[in-house]
Amino acid sequence: MLTYFPSPYPDEWWYSVLCRYHVCSGHSKHATTISELYGGRLMLRSRLIPGGDCAAILSELPPGVLSIDDVLANHTLLPYYTRFFTIDKKRQVWEALRAGRGSGITSVRMQMPDGMEGLKYCPTCCRLDTQQYGEPYWHRVHQIPLLAHCPMHKIPLVTVPIKFTRLSEVFLPLVSIHCQEAVSREKAPWMEPLADMIAALLSGDYAPTVGYNNLHTALLNAGYGWTRSTSIRP
Repeated sequence: MLTYFPSPYPDEWWYSVLCRYHVCSGHSKHATTISELYGGRLMLRSRLIPGGDCAAILSELPPGVLSIDDVLANHTLLPYYTRFFTIDKKRQVWEALRAGRGSGITSVRMQMPDGMEGLKYCPTCCRLDTQQYGEPYWHRVHQIPLLAHCPMHKIPLVTVPIKFTRLSEVFLPLVSIHCQEAVSREKAPWMEPLADMIAALLSGDYAPTVGYNNLHTALLNAGYGWTRSTSIRP
C-alpha cells in the first residue's frame, strides 16, 4: 500500500504526480521510491505515451482512490496520441493499459521543432499554481513536443533540457526548478493558433470517419486539387 500518494492536480502530468509522491515519501534516494512504487518490477515511466506503470501503481492504492480511466484521460497524453485512431483501435489501446500492458504505440517524437528535448513549463502557470496549491507542477499539455506557447497565457514555454529516458531514473518535481520569468523571443504568427489547436485535440474526443477523408475534402473546398468531375484548379 502506498502511503501519502498525492491526488493529481488539474491537467497534471502523471510523471509530475510521481515526482510529488517522491517528495512526500521523504526518501532521499530515487531508487528507494522506484522500488516502493513498483515492488522491484522493472517499469518505464515518464514517457509521453503511458505504459503498464499506471495500472501497477493504482493497484497499490485503496479501491476508489484513483480511477485508471481518469488517469489515462486527464493526466497522460494518451488522448492526444490516439486522436486519429479509430474507435476500435482506441478501445484496444485503452484495454491494454487498463490490464497493465503496454499501449503498443511506438516511434513517438520526443524532440521539439528546434531539436531540443526536455520538460516544459509556463512561468505564469508556475506562479498561479503555487498561489493556489502551494506548489507548482508539470502540466501535461505543456509536454506535447509541438507546443511552444502556453495555450492559456499565450507566452513562450520554458524548457528544462533533459532526456526523457533519464526521467525513468530520477524524479524532477517542478518545485525543485527555479522558475524563471517568461523568456523573450520572437513569436511566429502560427504559434498561438497551433497551441489552441493542440489544446483542443487533447481535450476533445476525436476519431476519423471511416471511408471518408476529411482533409481531402477540406482542400478541395478551399480550391486546391481536382475531382473526377472537375479539371485542375489554379
